[in-house]
Amino acid sequence: MSRAWSQCTIDSLCLRVTSGGTPSRKHPEYFVGPNVTGGVPWLKTKELDDTAVHNTEEYITKSAIAASSAKVLPRQTVVMAMYGATVGKLGMLATEMTCNQAVCAMVVDPNKTDPKFLFYRLLQDRPALVGLATGSAQQNLSGTVIKNFKVSCPPLIEQRRIAGVLGALDDLIDTNKRLIASLANMRAAAWSSVTPIANATLGSVAVLCADRATPSELSGDTVYLGLEHFAEAGAGLVSRGRAHGLDSQKSRFQRGDVLYGKLRPYFRKVARPDFDGICSTEIWVLRPSTDVTAEYLESVVSSQPFTDHAMRGSGGTHMPRARWDHVSGFPIAIPNAAEMEKVTRITEPMWRLMWSLDAENETLSGVRDELLPLLLSGAISVAEITP
Repeated sequence: MSRAWSQCTIDSLCLRVTSGGTPSRKHPEYFVGPNVTGGVPWLKTKELDDTAVHNTEEYITKSAIAASSAKVLPRQTVVMAMYGATVGKLGMLATEMTCNQAVCAMVVDPNKTDPKFLFYRLLQDRPALVGLATGSAQQNLSGTVIKNFKVSCPPLIEQRRIAGVLGALDDLIDTNKRLIASLANMRAAAWSSVTPIANATLGSVAVLCADRATPSELSGDTVYLGLEHFAEAGAGLVSRGRAHGLDSQKSRFQRGDVLYGKLRPYFRKVARPDFDGICSTEIWVLRPSTDVTAEYLESVVSSQPFTDHAMRGSGGTHMPRARWDHVSGFPIAIPNAAEMEKVTRITEPMWRLMWSLDAENETLSGVRDELLPLLLSGAISVAEITP
């Protein structure tokens, strides 16, 4: 590491380090939708995923802010979850927001550090910081611990260079994610416009595949999808795991099969991978019959009516599971073959593009993750990797 790097506390790099608050739920008028004039995004820790935060599921009013300890935070505030299962999760505000009391907000002093650099610095140093968390039932970080945590910083100009390289990769990833979400919405809109002409049931147009793979048949290169990979996904995509170390039978799936998480709370987790692999037996592998296209089948099981139907017939008390004998009877209306093929010709290329963008993001993420520790330790400089 260069001698020019110095040890600085988080507090010394920030104009303020604070947390937010939760307006009283006794006043439902404090909480509004995203399209309400005057509403301000209100961030919760479950919405932090180590990326830029563009939006939140709940907004609050200015009167809610005045009546609580919530406060408006500026764009490029670095935020970190302080409590429980999400402790240490990071984000950076892409716009003005508020947050709840479980979020630590770091409003950077731009004369002392670059906000993106601080974000990447904390991402790299997270294990050490989370190691300072206390509590037996759940791990908690305090604002004081975060304020006093020391990080290694190069001169500001080098911080900006490092943030520029890593940020450029993350910006590409973020752009791809937004395009994927737009493509998913366009596909859904295309299928919502079809005119149904024939009545059928899910079981008459889809086969529940039960081909199993044993551990001895698998290699470390085999793609594995568990429910946890669905939980991290959006827009019908899944993150990829590997089959290394699995010790029980798994379900096989083929490229284009529709995968559906049959265990609550994964009833709306649907994907159609662009690759072969294996998955948890808690995931149904559905394959369309000759009467419908895979695109149409995916649109059916992604719909809210199907989710509601699956939930009504689910069995079990602790973690209810959807039952095939119930779900197979879900009534569906099939469009005529010509219209189905027409819409499929429109949506199928979108599906391929979504997976291509997802694969590109996996590559970009790998490059970023390789560069992060090298740049943040001073092992290499930006000058060494740029023309």
